[in-house]
Amino acid sequence: MTIVSTKILDIREINKELHDKLFEFNIAEANWNNVTTYFQNSENKIVNNLISFIDLNIEHLSNQCEQLKFTLLNSTTKENSIELALIKCNKLDDSSYKKILSASDNEWLNIDISNLNKNKVLFLISHSLFGFNTNNWQSIIAFDDEDIRNSYIQQHILSLIDGELIEELESSDFRTILSSDSITKEKKQEFIERHMDRITSVLDIANRDIIEIFDNKVLPENLYNYFKNNLNPEDIRYLTLVQDNNLNDNDILSLIPKMGEPFSKLSDDDKKIRFEISTENKTILETLHDRGIIVNFTDPKKTKGNSHYETRLRKGLSI
Repeated sequence: MTIVSTKILDIREINKELHDKLFEFNIAEANWNNVTTYFQNSENKIVNNLISFIDLNIEHLSNQCEQLKFTLLNSTTKENSIELALIKCNKLDDSSYKKILSASDNEWLNIDISNLNKNKVLFLISHSLFGFNTNNWQSIIAFDDEDIRNSYIQQHILSLIDGELIEELESSDFRTILSSDSITKEKKQEFIERHMDRITSVLDIANRDIIEIFDNKVLPENLYNYFKNNLNPEDIRYLTLVQDNNLNDNDILSLIPKMGEPFSKLSDDDKKIRFEISTENKTILETLHDRGIIVNFTDPKKTKGNSHYETRLRKGLSI
C-alpha cells in the first residue's frame, strides 16, 4: 500500500467551517498565505490552533523568507496586522518567535510587552523591532528588569547621548550610558558637558566612571568644583591620580586636605607623617614628590617590625 500525504495548498478553497480542523490536524500546507488567511478568519488573532501549527512547521515557514517578508511588509501600520499579533504572542515557542520575526525590517513604537517573557523582549530590542520613543521607554520601565532596561539603552544609546528622553532617565540609566563600550570617550565627554545639570544627579554612583572618562582631558570647571566639594576621600585620591597631568600645584595642595588621613595631616614642620606601604599611597606620594610638594620618602622605615613611608611637606608649603 502506498500512503499519500495530502496537504491543502490554499485553504481559501475549503469551507471556512473546516479551517480549524485543517490546522488542528496539520492538514493545511505550511505557507504564509494559509497562515494569514486563518489569522484573518480568526478575527485577527493568533489562536491556539495557529500557535501549535506554527511551532510544528516552523522550519518550513521560516524558510519562506520572501513570502514572509511580503506578508509582514503589507501589514506594517495596521493595528490588526499579523506581525503585531505575532509580536504580542507569548505562547509561541521562543525559537519560533525569533525565526519568524527575524524576517521583519519594521520598527514598532507602541508595543505592549507586559505579557511577553524576557527572552522575547530582548529579541525585539536587539533586532530593532521595539522602537525608540517615550511610550516604549515607559513600557521598558514598567517591565522592571535590569537586563531589559540596559539592553534598550545600549540599542538606542546614540539617540540618548544626543539628548532624547534625557529628562526621563534615572541614575542607573546614566551609569549604563557612561560605562558603555558602544560609544567613544569623546562622545561621553560631550554628553557629560552638554547635560551637566542632569549628570550631577548621578555622581554619587558614577563619579569614578566620569573621572576615568576625563583621564585625557581637563575636567569642566563646574564638574571639577563639584567633585572637589563632594567626593569622599577615597575618590578624591582617585581624582588626583587620574587628573594629575591636568592639575597644577595649587590644585593638588587644595585636594590634599580632602584625601583623608594620613594625607590631611601633612605639614612642613620637622615631624614626618607615616603612610602604610600600599600601591595607592606610593603612587600618590610619588606624584607629590615629583611636583616638589613633599620631601623624599622612598626608603621604607621600620618601627617595631612594621614597614611604612615617612614624609612631610617641603618647607614653606601648607595645605
